[in-house]
Amino acid sequence: MESFGQGISNLGTGLGYMARTQNKQTEDLQGARAKADAASAQIRYEEELSKTNDPKTIERLRGDFDRSIAAAGQNISNEGQRSRFMVDYSPVMAKAKASADDRVWKIGRSTAMAADQDRLDHLSDDLQRATTDEQRQQIYQAGAAIFAGQEKAGYLDPVNARDLRKKWAEGSAVNLLKAMTPEQRLEAVRPVDVNKTGGQIVDFFKAKGWSPEQAAAIAGHLYVESTFNPGATNKGDGADGSDSIGVAQWNAGRARAFKAFAAARGKPVNDLETQLEFIDHELRTSESSAGDKLRNAKSIDEATTAFLSFERPKGWEGGLNTASNGLNRLRAAKAYYAGGGTSTKEDSKFFGSVLSEAQRQDIADRAETEILQRERQNDFNRKTEATAVKGLMADDNASILATGKPLDSLTPDRVSASYGPQAEADFREERRLATRTYAQTNDFALIPNGEIASRVATLAPTPGSDGYVRQQQYYDWAQKRAQEVIKKRQDDPADAVSSFPAVQQAAQSADWNDASTIVPLVRARLDAQRQLGISDANQSPVTVAEAKSLFAPVLNAPANMQAQELRKVAQQFDQLFGEYAPRAFASAIMSADLDKQSAELAGAMLRKIGLGQKPTRQEEQALEESQASAAAEKAASNVASNPVLPSGTPVYSPLQDQAAPAPQEPQAKQIPAGAISKLQENPALAADFMRKYGRKEYGQGTAARVIEKLGLGELLQSKPEGQMRGSGIRLPEGQ
Repeated sequence: MESFGQGISNLGTGLGYMARTQNKQTEDLQGARAKADAASAQIRYEEELSKTNDPKTIERLRGDFDRSIAAAGQNISNEGQRSRFMVDYSPVMAKAKASADDRVWKIGRSTAMAADQDRLDHLSDDLQRATTDEQRQQIYQAGAAIFAGQEKAGYLDPVNARDLRKKWAEGSAVNLLKAMTPEQRLEAVRPVDVNKTGGQIVDFFKAKGWSPEQAAAIAGHLYVESTFNPGATNKGDGADGSDSIGVAQWNAGRARAFKAFAAARGKPVNDLETQLEFIDHELRTSESSAGDKLRNAKSIDEATTAFLSFERPKGWEGGLNTASNGLNRLRAAKAYYAGGGTSTKEDSKFFGSVLSEAQRQDIADRAETEILQRERQNDFNRKTEATAVKGLMADDNASILATGKPLDSLTPDRVSASYGPQAEADFREERRLATRTYAQTNDFALIPNGEIASRVATLAPTPGSDGYVRQQQYYDWAQKRAQEVIKKRQDDPADAVSSFPAVQQAAQSADWNDASTIVPLVRARLDAQRQLGISDANQSPVTVAEAKSLFAPVLNAPANMQAQELRKVAQQFDQLFGEYAPRAFASAIMSADLDKQSAELAGAMLRKIGLGQKPTRQEEQALEESQASAAAEKAASNVASNPVLPSGTPVYSPLQDQAAPAPQEPQAKQIPAGAISKLQENPALAADFMRKYGRKEYGQGTAARVIEKLGLGELLQSKPEGQMRGSGIRLPEGQ
């Protein structure tokens, strides 16, 4: 029994051990499962957390994670083990909470910073639209408050908050300045202090009789020189090393003169009114040249430029663009001219708050450079435009006189812009006179000489009347035009009627290879010449150019070929001109520089030759005498009209423009004009003249007729040739 009991006892011990082992395994399994569930919950939590930016969702996920850990612990049946599990996972849950809180804070920071940036952008836009410095300051303070709030919220540390505030303010200020003109930028960073003293100075000089523009110009210069400080001293600034003193910064002799001026009035040298009195005194005495310039100035720009010759800063000779602080002088003058005594110095507060002195100076320097470059370019453009307008004015006048129409590209406003209102008024008067002159002269070519004279007379100005000189110039132009038209009718009557409609119509149909088209042209020309009152004797059926062209083969032919060419030309004239051939032929010969009588004789004779008819001996003899007489007359008249023509001077001939073939036989030489001139000066040379130029190659009888025309025939007959030769006087060779 005892052994049975021991067996039972051992069995119980074994079963207990087995039970404990089984429980341990169950607890271990439950612990492992709880850890696995917790790990899975953590992974799921972190994954979901990374996907959301919603604080509420983040808070829900964190709660879910805590509950998942608690649920995992509930899977452990052993309370002690379950407690240990929760203790072990407390740091994990705390970290998850911190992570969630950090995530929520960052999202809140990002959202707040984005909203703040949007507000800053709107403030920057508001800054661009602000019109006063007070508005700009308010906007700037609002922006600064945003950065302060970000620093307080912990979104920015103090250093970052300061740097970002500075960057935003500078960027906004620079963008604002970029939208301004150079003058506005300069005024923004370097404002003129238009204070009460400046207004008093303007009033002082206005009371002295200076215009508002002139008084403001003086104030502008004094502001730059001394900011109106009567005690201002600039050590060693004078050319002689003396100090520059007072509001106008006098030095050297002018400073001594001012001190004497103040002493004579019992006033201290730093008394402002005394200094202003001395400026006015100088402008009327020792600096009267500058005073005259200032007194003649009309605009604020002109007055400020004029006063440069009073102050004479460095570079003043080139005007405001080159003078020291020239632009600031003009800016100050304009400020005093516009406003008087209200201070604008506060306008620098905003830019002074956000930009450093170096930045403001750089902006001011760039603005001044931009203004100078623009003014120089504008000055160049003005000069270029003025030159163009001046040329166009001359072209406009010529266009009206020629066509009656002015230039479309030139307007009175354009003239005024370049030369001023008076030039515009003169231009309008020029157009009126030119149009009036054109109306009286444009159809001169179509009216008789008498009517031309009447038209010209209507343009004669009345002595002593306004604009007499200009009217006289147009009257002279009309007279010259009339003389040209009348001379053309005398020299080339056929060409003088080329503007007649009937002549133009006939000319368009004319074909010099078709004789049937030439006669209508000639008839129209002669009809037009009769309408102009040209006498029958002076009318011509062909123009000089046509005549020379038609007669050129004869003129250019060598002597042994002239008769043959003459026959061809005569036949051509008969074919082309029909009943008008004799007149046309005579015109052609006259165009060859023959006198009218010779041309008529030659015309009658040469037509006979050309048509195969034999001229009579009387006709030949008359032609020879006429030609010789004409040659002598021409030679003598050339000397009379050109007594100082140098030897060897080429004389123009209509044949010079035509290429003549080399003659096969020598033609008659022309007696040199120099030889005739010497003969005229010294009649004792008559015998030598006859000996040299009486030979056949100079034309039979030509030398004798020259002597006859010069009235030296008796001298030649009374003195034997031997005595002439023995006189020792000889004509130089070639003379």
